[in-house]
Amino acid sequence: MINLLPYSTEQERRLLIVEDKTRTDLGINVSILGPTSNKMVYVRCIVCGNIYLNTFGGVVRKMKGLTCSKECRKVLRSIKATERMDNESVETKNKRVQAHQHLYSDSVKVQKIIKERQEKSLATKGYKHHMHCIEQRERASQSFKEDGRQQKIIATNREKFGTDYPFQSPVILEKVKQSNIEKYGTDKPGSLPSCRKKAQQTCLDKYGVENIFESEGFSDKVKQIWLHKYGVEHPNQLPERCNRLKEWCIQNPEKQFASRSEIEMLQWTKQYYPGAQKHKDGECEIDVFIPEINLGIEHNGLYWHQESIVGKKYHIDKTKHFEEKGIRIIHIFEHEWKLRKEQVKSFLLSAIGKNEHKIGARKCNLLWSSLPIDIQEVHNFLETYHIQGQPGNTQYVIKVLYNNELLAVATFGKHHRNNKDWVLTRFCTKTNYTIQGVLSRVSKLASQQLKEDILSWADYRLSNGNGYEKAGWVFEKMLPPDYFYHKHGVKVVSKQSRQKRIVKTPQGVTESEHAKVDGLNRVYDCGKMRYRYRYVRL
Repeated sequence: MINLLPYSTEQERRLLIVEDKTRTDLGINVSILGPTSNKMVYVRCIVCGNIYLNTFGGVVRKMKGLTCSKECRKVLRSIKATERMDNESVETKNKRVQAHQHLYSDSVKVQKIIKERQEKSLATKGYKHHMHCIEQRERASQSFKEDGRQQKIIATNREKFGTDYPFQSPVILEKVKQSNIEKYGTDKPGSLPSCRKKAQQTCLDKYGVENIFESEGFSDKVKQIWLHKYGVEHPNQLPERCNRLKEWCIQNPEKQFASRSEIEMLQWTKQYYPGAQKHKDGECEIDVFIPEINLGIEHNGLYWHQESIVGKKYHIDKTKHFEEKGIRIIHIFEHEWKLRKEQVKSFLLSAIGKNEHKIGARKCNLLWSSLPIDIQEVHNFLETYHIQGQPGNTQYVIKVLYNNELLAVATFGKHHRNNKDWVLTRFCTKTNYTIQGVLSRVSKLASQQLKEDILSWADYRLSNGNGYEKAGWVFEKMLPPDYFYHKHGVKVVSKQSRQKRIVKTPQGVTESEHAKVDGLNRVYDCGKMRYRYRYVRL
């Protein structure tokens, strides 16, 4: 063990370097190296004696990396702490404590010191941290490649994992996936609402916006870095990248011009219908087509399906085009698949007829209620299984029970505009359950309890209305396509929340003009079909 206190000498630290092995394996003569050299040398761990690679300057001058592993570092810290306490005089200890209290007892002071350093660096050098400088990063990267460290790391990774980088290894990726499932309950923690909220809050605190790409000048800054690095505004504009992309498209025709979410949706569908594929009819294309049941599923990215690119009637025209050919189309928007994936899958399982359990409605018990505890239970059910979650206004609910298990729910409330008509606001069944004839029983019970007609709307992008008509509802009217807003494809804003009185739209400015000023773009759906269930006095 070398002397640790007050500090080891440079000569003592040089004794840790294994000169013979360094000269033989790396071809480096240690005796000619200066104390600031970043050349890699073999070093003997101060705790366990194992030999490992480290920079010469790190060991000799900076006293960094004297140990080979995390466990050895812990041992060394405890030894240092013990020696310090044994050898330190009372006077020295008091001075040290006082110095630490002055500098670090208050985290605000620490932040202030860091901020002052950053401001000074920004004023003198033009950047807050030296690694923010492109030239500095390039020099560091070049040095990393020239001294052979990059090739040694790649060789080690190939030996251990069979790939150039650990995260290219299927074994490592599977371990990461399992760890995420154990910790967070999902293999992608970033998709969790809590993680998204935390990320948005961090961006708000740092940049004043919820998404970094909404920050003024950020996109331009990225383009400038790419221009400096590659000579183009985006790496995909490079000829070699374009050629690789073309080759990939030829080898993977199903994934061509498809997002990851779209590919994921296709792969999920293939579990139930292996023949599912992309389908093209002239200029019209279906992302996921199931020939066995003549059903198509569209994955609509918010950016590429906004009004400014495809117009107002693109989705309804496409739906009708394929409807004439006997193919039903279901439209799923990007944010629904990302944020409510399990609920979308639950809906699609019913749509493609792959629910595992089928029960007759007559075997179920229906409970009509207006109690807050029942309404809350139904709302929780909807948050778990319905694409849109719970409604805004619920006055009555129906619970469908089978062997005391809640399998389906319906909610009813007054129309949000006229406050006169009763509306079926949500109807939902549990994942993997088909309850035959349940909507008919639910509708009949509700009309008898309310003693009035009931209105409801079938979203044309999700339903063709057959379920309503089988349950005894009468079609009244086809409503034109409606819209919602999105911001940079990451934030979805409802039409109702953009009312002029709510967002204080200036006089003489339309809703859409004000939305554009706020960076919002409109996306149109396929419209809705209005149905009425007539009350019949018994």
